[in-house]
Amino acid sequence: MPIFTLSRSKLDVSPADAGRRLAIRYRVGMRQETEIIGVLLRWSGGEKGMLRVRLRSGSIVGIRVKDIISMRVYPPEASAYTMQRLAEDSWPPIELAMLDNWCLRAGKGATSRSNSVRVTGPPKSDLGEVLGKVKSWYDERELLPQLQIPSPSGFSAELREHNWEVRRSSNLMINSVSLLLEATTSGQSRSDLLVESTPEPDEEWLNFIPKYGADSSAEYRHALGPDLPKVFVYCRNSEGDLLGIGGALKLDIWCSNTLIAVSPVARRTGVATAVIRSLAEWAAEVGARHWILQFFADNSAVLNFAEDLGFTTHHRYDYWFPADADPGVASDV
Repeated sequence: MPIFTLSRSKLDVSPADAGRRLAIRYRVGMRQETEIIGVLLRWSGGEKGMLRVRLRSGSIVGIRVKDIISMRVYPPEASAYTMQRLAEDSWPPIELAMLDNWCLRAGKGATSRSNSVRVTGPPKSDLGEVLGKVKSWYDERELLPQLQIPSPSGFSAELREHNWEVRRSSNLMINSVSLLLEATTSGQSRSDLLVESTPEPDEEWLNFIPKYGADSSAEYRHALGPDLPKVFVYCRNSEGDLLGIGGALKLDIWCSNTLIAVSPVARRTGVATAVIRSLAEWAAEVGARHWILQFFADNSAVLNFAEDLGFTTHHRYDYWFPADADPGVASDV
């Protein structure tokens, strides 16, 4: 299974990558080409706009997007589009379909990441036509159409002109496994907690997921079951009561924290730290070096917890819906 699948945009970089170092090859004049490496300061005007890039010398150059031949985020960093593909591989939808350079995904409506379009820049075809096809595709599956787009996108104004709006936003945060182990020493070998792990989840683990049920079980089982190294953690008290669970999956050098849940009565007692500690120990054992965590941006409790553990925001992404749609209660991220 490829780590980065499907639908690469022409440049594979977006305005959401401001602050990252890029390697850019572009035209200067009619025939001459040149290549630079520098930090993206600003990208204005979308695919018809201009990039401002600071070179190692400190000078700033302006590059028209239409003059760019190739552009990539300089390793070891990764672009927002690359990380969105990686996140998709760690939580695969039941159904995938390509529409232009967009990837349509469908499950059973339980999670936004499995039931949204992974957008990699403006479509190659007419935006209005593509959005109409998106609506039809999700209507056929009795799902609400939504677009998952790294922010800023570079074409928000055009989406609003077609009556789409942002209704939810999420953070994709990253950390190193080594730093995470250092930050979770308090969750190691607690005498009042029993933490164990298995390569597959059982019904007790699945039923602990807040959104898990008859309508969503197929989506969760599919997303949690790819043929990749993975682990499922259980955290119990001394009486054997299940207080928290966690799941993680390894993709090359990355470990994706696919799910974590803690009983309301056990929150702020260190259960989440103990769960993540166990997941991080597993990640180190299987050779993962970096960690991905995704959650809704309005979840301040998780944000504070993640920052305390040393996570930093790689990028933010928005979920766009038709203006007349009612997303209802937020699904899982």
